[in-house]
Amino acid sequence: MTAKEALRDVFEELSEDDARRVLEFCEEELGDEELTEAEIEAGLRGRAEFARGEFVTDEELKRKYGL
Repeated sequence: MTAKEALRDVFEELSEDDARRVLEFCEEELGDEELTEAEIEAGLRGRAEFARGEFVTDEELKRKYGL
């Protein structure tokens, strides 16, 4: 899957409000700095995992490592 295809898949899952927030984030964060293809793909994979609920909360992480 190309980065653009992955982006389309992620964006299709977003609500209008979430899409607006992602767009604002991209506009603020990217500015003049260009990301590598690998950085873009890593970000897309992370967002897709988050959208699917595949994440660990701070509390779960603290419990697991006794913090």
